[in-house]
Amino acid sequence: MNTTLDFSYIPNLITYSSGIALQSCLIISYLTLPFYCYVHNLRRHKEKNLHIVQSFYKIVKLSYFVFTFFVVTSIMFMTVFKTILQPDRNPTSQLVFDSIALPICLLGYSLHILQQTFHLLLFSLAIMSFLKYHFPYDFLYSQNYISNYVRKLNVFFVLKDFICFAIYFLNFGKQLGDEIMNITLSVYLVLYIIVNVIICFLTPFIYIPIIIGMKKHRHLHSQQHIYIHEYMFIQSIMVLLFKIVTAPFWVESFNSDLSFALPLIMSITDVITTPWLIQLSYLRCNLTELYTLYISFDFWKFLKIVFGGMDAAVHPVLRPIAFSIT
Repeated sequence: MNTTLDFSYIPNLITYSSGIALQSCLIISYLTLPFYCYVHNLRRHKEKNLHIVQSFYKIVKLSYFVFTFFVVTSIMFMTVFKTILQPDRNPTSQLVFDSIALPICLLGYSLHILQQTFHLLLFSLAIMSFLKYHFPYDFLYSQNYISNYVRKLNVFFVLKDFICFAIYFLNFGKQLGDEIMNITLSVYLVLYIIVNVIICFLTPFIYIPIIIGMKKHRHLHSQQHIYIHEYMFIQSIMVLLFKIVTAPFWVESFNSDLSFALPLIMSITDVITTPWLIQLSYLRCNLTELYTLYISFDFWKFLKIVFGGMDAAVHPVLRPIAFSIT
């Protein structure tokens, strides 16, 4: 009797496992958030001049705030939506429905922009670090420039989406042909894949020669420079790893007839994973603080520092450093 093994279930199993991994990331990220805030607040006297670290910290805080508010308003939205479906609905329900729907769209879009900014910022920092390492000129990129760079990235992504949506609505109103719409959509998807996939795969490999060079010549670099580059390198490695883990979840969108399915699903995965990856990479670079917390845990002191309280210890005033590794 001939029997054949059926492996047709494997793609669905991989996709399901990827979805479970995303849900686990979301839950664990909220559990690790207090420890991330604790370590950051504990070290803020040392890192107040490291604008890159501060920028990522702001991204994490903003992501959790917006995402939490997004979930709350979505629950309210679904409650009002059920009321609208009832035959004897209140006339004011439609007004409430519309007033909740708009903030949900704005919050979701803010998360969408925030995650794209993170990926392009991490890639840009890798390029700048590579150039600075091999061509150490004084005019190359200070950390203040990096802080201003984030604002320009946000403007770029908003303009890109605005142009795409404008062409979409003009096409919907029959004022533009389908050919222009298809070209615009193709360009948009290509740019989106470049920003959210391709550069995520390139970033760690750009950092590798820098990290190798710093390991060989540690005596030529300050501890702050080594720390910040290891932080960004670990972060880029984790982004690449989780892009691979969550790939089955968003690759399924290629089978969808909806043109916005890929950006939507990929944005969802990034919203869930990105803040956690920033946390993990930061905590990995500060294991000493975590170990100290473990062996001498004080709950009330922990809460005080998590919510911004200052440690009673006296700290030295550190001299600001430029974004340089030489």
